[in-house]
Amino acid sequence: LLANDACAKCMGAASPDELIDKSDVDFYDLEDEQAMRSDEEAVLNGSSLVDQEVVRERADGEKQILLINKVPLCDPYGSITGIVGAGFDITARKQAEEALRDANQKLRLHFEQTPMAFIEWDMDFRVAEWNPAAQTIFGYTREEAIGRPAAFIVSEELLPMVEEVS
Repeated sequence: LLANDACAKCMGAASPDELIDKSDVDFYDLEDEQAMRSDEEAVLNGSSLVDQEVVRERADGEKQILLINKVPLCDPYGSITGIVGAGFDITARKQAEEALRDANQKLRLHFEQTPMAFIEWDMDFRVAEWNPAAQTIFGYTREEAIGRPAAFIVSEELLPMVEEVS
């Protein structure tokens, strides 16, 4: 019945007027449309649908991920007369989350597989991370090293410099 410019853009329409009198079947494949109908029936029976992620194919063939919220629309007497829905295009956010997950996974793999000792220190110069190579080189397990001050692996000659920094 009503759509705004953001909805039109999200759905690939030139204007909100193009969306009037359309239904989900005009924008989603049959399987998604049937699931949405079921969800909308629940909303019409008084439930709220919050944070539903829907994946759809845009007109240009690209995948789009929408976050949809739907609540019952009520008249002044509390009777449900329809549904109010709000959708947000979260495609870029999901792509960024996936890229971050991939980058973290690669970093973790490098951290665990590198033959060099990799030690991460916190702001108090205590061991925050300790890779397997550090265990091999220094002889302490990760559990033994985490939380210890930097000085425990530094030679006597360098200890004054470490204490000066920390």
